[in-house]
Amino acid sequence: MGQLYFCENLDTDLLYIEGDECRHLVQVMRIQKGAQVHLIDGKGQLVIAEVIQNDKKSIQLKPIAREKVQKKWNFNLTLAFVPTKNNDRNEWLIEKIVEIGVDQILPIQSKHMELKFWKPDRIEKIIKSAVKQSQKVILPQLQPIQPFKAILPLNFDYKLIAHCNKGNQKFITETLPKTLEQNNILICIGPEGDFSENEISLATENQFIEIHLGDSRLRAETACVFTTSIIHSLAYR
Repeated sequence: MGQLYFCENLDTDLLYIEGDECRHLVQVMRIQKGAQVHLIDGKGQLVIAEVIQNDKKSIQLKPIAREKVQKKWNFNLTLAFVPTKNNDRNEWLIEKIVEIGVDQILPIQSKHMELKFWKPDRIEKIIKSAVKQSQKVILPQLQPIQPFKAILPLNFDYKLIAHCNKGNQKFITETLPKTLEQNNILICIGPEGDFSENEISLATENQFIEIHLGDSRLRAETACVFTTSIIHSLAYR
């Protein structure tokens, strides 16, 4: 599979690339008439198309081959996390968890959140870039920021909450089955000041399993990447 580019509508006889993707292809890649391009719509469709006309504002292409591509893992993973006050770190964690593989990204508010601003449009661009980089074809869903209590009643096969308060936590790998196939998994990662005792209590009352991530205290963004990696490593057992 070659370099991927986004095209919102892949179902027509003529395809068009505009905006940032067009500028990159024309100004950076120096795309020429007759060249072939791999296009995705973020929903699992992959199209190989030939450039028939291009300029700085729009590229017109003719589809050559179409393929429906399945995602690369056989479980569904939702990562709920409290964004940090440092937006660069938020963007880094989004990029890395998408590259590793996640189905849904769920930013949440908590008592100790220190977030100053959140730019969904900017985050969406980072998600698209990470999908193309890792050649995943399907875009994970980015949900709006929600209060912590909003995620409590959500229905998943496994709901995990990571925190640093010593208690009844199990290491993350001890809480999941030997096969993750078709399981819906929610992992909840707290803020820099961790979840409050009340939030942890509310989570356990709503069937969340308390987990820890080892002996080291991790930054919030590191914890997000670590848990996403661990889940994928279990799929290869």
